Amino acid sequence: MPQELKNMSDQIKCCPVDNTFRLVGKKFTIHILRNMIILNQTRFNQFLESVEGINPKTLSVKIARDGKKWFDKETSLCSNSYQN
Repeated sequence: MPQELKNMSDQIKCCPVDNTFRLVGKKFTIHILRNMIILNQTRFNQFLESVEGINPKTLSVKIARDGKKWFDKETSLCSNSYQN
């Protein structure tokens, strides 16, 4: 790959807009993040009851895949740690 294209590719990977769309582009993610930030939700059942149309399996998969970056105290959008 030419150096110019490699540099452009690296810039796109670091783009905050691109990273935001990667994060919130998944179904239900924006709803979970909204509830974390606005409603201070941190419990599985809180999300299950408040995110319309989400089932327990889908929520479990989302938390398993993305939860660490959502609930990590150092990089978190939510100041509370996830508790089972």
